[in-house]
Amino acid sequence: MLDADPKTLQEHSDTDKYNDNIQSVYRFLYRMVSYIGFEVLKVIKYIYDAERKLSLYIEKKLTPLLTKLVKRIPSVFHAALLSVSRPFRKAAKGIRLIRHNVSEARKVDFRSAVDAFFSTLWQGLRNNGWFFKTLLNYLAPAVGVVLLCLTVQYFSGLTIAVSVSLDGNHIGYVSDETVYNQAAKMFQQRIVYEDNAEKIDTHPLFSVEITDTAKVLNEDQVVDSMIRMSDQDIVQAGGIYIDHKFYGAVTETEAINAAMEEMLAKHRTGKPNETVQFVKPIEIKKGLYLTSTVKHQQEIVDLLHSEVAGEVTYTVEQGDTPSGVAKKNNIPYSEFKAMNPNCETKFLVGQKMYLAKSEPFLAVEVVLRETYKTETMYATETVKDNTKSISYRKVTQAGVKGITEYTADIHYINGVETARDILSSKVLQTVVNQKEVVGNKVYSESYSSPVTSSGNGSLSGLNFVDPIRGGKVTTRFKASHRALDIAITNGTPIHAAEAGTVVLARYYGSYGNCIIIDHGNNVQTLYAHAERLKAKVGQSVAKGEVISWVGHTGRVYGRTGNHLHFEIRSNGKQLNPAKYIGR
Repeated sequence: MLDADPKTLQEHSDTDKYNDNIQSVYRFLYRMVSYIGFEVLKVIKYIYDAERKLSLYIEKKLTPLLTKLVKRIPSVFHAALLSVSRPFRKAAKGIRLIRHNVSEARKVDFRSAVDAFFSTLWQGLRNNGWFFKTLLNYLAPAVGVVLLCLTVQYFSGLTIAVSVSLDGNHIGYVSDETVYNQAAKMFQQRIVYEDNAEKIDTHPLFSVEITDTAKVLNEDQVVDSMIRMSDQDIVQAGGIYIDHKFYGAVTETEAINAAMEEMLAKHRTGKPNETVQFVKPIEIKKGLYLTSTVKHQQEIVDLLHSEVAGEVTYTVEQGDTPSGVAKKNNIPYSEFKAMNPNCETKFLVGQKMYLAKSEPFLAVEVVLRETYKTETMYATETVKDNTKSISYRKVTQAGVKGITEYTADIHYINGVETARDILSSKVLQTVVNQKEVVGNKVYSESYSSPVTSSGNGSLSGLNFVDPIRGGKVTTRFKASHRALDIAITNGTPIHAAEAGTVVLARYYGSYGNCIIIDHGNNVQTLYAHAERLKAKVGQSVAKGEVISWVGHTGRVYGRTGNHLHFEIRSNGKQLNPAKYIGR
């Protein structure tokens, strides 16, 4: 027999110990689960037993009680019904007894029947005194409810009001003092005082009283009461109130109503959701008015058609400019331009310009609900490239305009829009910004300043300089071309030929990017086809200041290419620029 390897024996011993531990754990878990299971079953059995005992107790104790209660309910209701109906049953029995006794007595004679009636009635009343006590118990609460309702109804028609007295005469009742104060103002409006006449005293005496609600007066009723108590001649008429101000009384209103309807009809368009009304509210209040305030209705009609401010114009004089005229008359240039939209292109000596337009006494407001679309211009994001010429431009991402649909209530007063209330909006197309790369390389300083004019002509005291240094005249002034074209490299600076105010700086049809400068005395210069503009509208520029750069925008033909189209205008007439700049 071979001896076992000690190492192997040790391994077997460790394995046995491990298996023993596992078995111990299993046995522990088994015992624990079994214990918990038995305990759960015991709890369930306890709950079941408790529920069964409760059911048996309810069945034994409560069932007889409920049965007894249910059986007693009809008898209780029956007894109550008998108690309530007893007086009525007794009364019915008494009536039948009276009828029977009277009927038997009539067989003898009529007097016996009367005696039988009163005898039976008296005996019934004497033997049934409880009947009257019960009847009183029934009637007393009902009578109390009726009295309470009548009392509430009476006092609900009363209120605490302010009693107004004037010179010992009771005017009436008002809800508070402010009602009388407003009525006093209206009263004074209805009075026409002669020169140096003393005003009627309207200082009242107030007291607080309880009165009928129907006796409380409003402002118009208080005024009528005050006029009724005055010692002056009065008449029933309609007071004309415009914007809460009294303008007189009339006995007839047909012509006034017709005039107002005619004024409103002129502004009606017939569109749905349209509102047409006067800006100043008009009221015709019926009531008592002093005879001295009564006017013929044609006077009121003339008032409605009158103007509070007339049209104001200005005649252009030598040396005027649009911005100068606006400034001289203290009018913002934006308003001046709105009244005179062509002032920047047509501004001649002797021409009339609006400084103010007529304003009617009775303005009409029209509110229209409209749905419209607006475009939102995209922005341009530029990246400068110093290696490229200033004329270089490359679009790397095309811009897309945004489109938004709006529904709005648009307010017009005498045809001019004054307000716009946006009710809803919906974006139909989102804005996409345009991205560009633009050149930033500027040409040599030899082009940075203008050349002094070598021309010998002076115009209205103005001495022009050449707007460009260098370049070549490609087209001269002639019948078919009322300007001077000077060709030169793209991006060359363009200078103001004389000091003045910029009145136009935008893309201008066939002129392309264009600038017009007003020099006063009805003299203007025009610079067309620019690549880019620097000067802005309304800006004052000095002689020789850079205003734009040479390009070829707009309508450009053949060999001209990049060039400046230069004009000099006097009183709207184009002159030969070569005479004034020496080209």
